[in-house]
Amino acid sequence: MSPVRASDVPNQKRQHRPGTISSVQFATAASLEELRAVLDNGEKDPQHLFLRVYVERLSIVDFQAAREYVDRLSDRAARFAGRQALIAKLISSGGISEAVAFVNTLKPDNDRTKLLETAIQKVAIFEPWKAWSLLALIPTDPNRDRIVYSVVEEIVASNSGDPWSLTASPSDGYARNQAILALARRKALEDPLAALEMLNAGQLLPQNDFRLLQQAIFNASFGASPAKTLEAVLSYPSEPEQLMLIDSALEIWSTREPSKAAEFLASTTDLKADSKARNIMTKVAAQWARTEPEKAFQWLEAMPESSEADTAVATVFSNWAAYNPDAASQYAQKLPSGRRGDIAKFMAALAQSEKAETAEALAAGIGNPSLRSELRSKMAGYRNAVYTGPHLP
Repeated sequence: MSPVRASDVPNQKRQHRPGTISSVQFATAASLEELRAVLDNGEKDPQHLFLRVYVERLSIVDFQAAREYVDRLSDRAARFAGRQALIAKLISSGGISEAVAFVNTLKPDNDRTKLLETAIQKVAIFEPWKAWSLLALIPTDPNRDRIVYSVVEEIVASNSGDPWSLTASPSDGYARNQAILALARRKALEDPLAALEMLNAGQLLPQNDFRLLQQAIFNASFGASPAKTLEAVLSYPSEPEQLMLIDSALEIWSTREPSKAAEFLASTTDLKADSKARNIMTKVAAQWARTEPEKAFQWLEAMPESSEADTAVATVFSNWAAYNPDAASQYAQKLPSGRRGDIAKFMAALAQSEKAETAEALAAGIGNPSLRSELRSKMAGYRNAVYTGPHLP
């Protein structure tokens, strides 16, 4: 027996089962009455999309009628969506004051606050300064911060008025901070050196200096004036932030022009007295060793003796020996006995532990007895740990 199809059932006996409003249904409803009939048919309207369309279209003809229709909706979410549509229509047609006045006539509750936030965000697209003036209407809460962020971004992007005036009053700390951040981000993209100068001139909030400086330094590091940018950073007084930014910038610069980065570091800092600079020196040397390990080591030889310099030498030879152990060993073997030469031989020998003769020749050239003994102990431990297979009877 074949199944019964819906089309086989007489029309008068079919029962309507509410479903979801389709776009076809709504598109074919030419008049407001037909649109209203579709909505009133009891079918689902996901996210109230069709309700919004109906309310907006009705508000064009009769705003009061549209408002009364929305006010009569029993479902709170539908009522909220309808009011959002009314606000959007007022603002898009230039009725910003009317939109705010409409929201203010509503019952004071969380929904009204959300509607006001919606209104201000939409106003910001057309008149960002007007939106800024409306922020005072929103109570202080986490949602307000999100709205402030949107408004400030729109103001800065619009290139209208005087964005710096947003930072003048300390009455709204979060808004002021967001204005500073947005302005500095934009300035850093346009002219990173100028952004650094603004920071150094104390025009920005101390708690935001690091983030802003970081943005500026990275933009400048990839630009045409890394040396000038680093000079500006070196003059910046906040030591922890300064070290991190110089570290990052020099590491980036050293991947492109390691010799220039090394030259800058040696010429602008006192490596004998400045431990921060010595730490950065290690990073620069490590980057340089990837392409020109001999030159990296020669540069380090001219640096004052320090534990950081020792670490840098060890890093250079460790990196070098990792991809070309024979070249690293040959170069280290030629170095005279001494602090740097001994470290170079130590690291090269470790990489040659499987070649006992080569490793021992390097160890024999180490002048420091304790370092030589440590190396031989490490090499013996490595050889003893090599897996040779099971001992069969």
